[in-house]
Amino acid sequence: MEARLKCAVAACGLACASIVNPPLPSSLARLAVVCPSWVGDTVMCTPVLRALRQHLPAARIAAIARRGLDEVLCGLPFVESTIVCEMKGLFGPQRLGKAVRQTDAEAVVLLP
Repeated sequence: MEARLKCAVAACGLACASIVNPPLPSSLARLAVVCPSWVGDTVMCTPVLRALRQHLPAARIAAIARRGLDEVLCGLPFVESTIVCEMKGLFGPQRLGKAVRQTDAEAVVLLP
């Protein structure tokens, strides 16, 4: 499974070490994924979401994305819920923290 996750991450052009080391434990029940802010990057992160679903079949995966990108993610079978969060501006990190807390996640994956 780790090899598949590495391939999905590499397909998105991301650094493999950011997700695979340390590997996510298969016992996670809730996971939040912060998606990229651009439409193309968000579309390209779908293989990562698929690999996360395969690695964590029982986990509740919530995607956090900016307004407009929630529509890109809403039909994906790998994500249970999508939370809209405006991450720009002075209070962007605070809003993102609130969105992550709203998911009650045990772990967070930040996709650049």
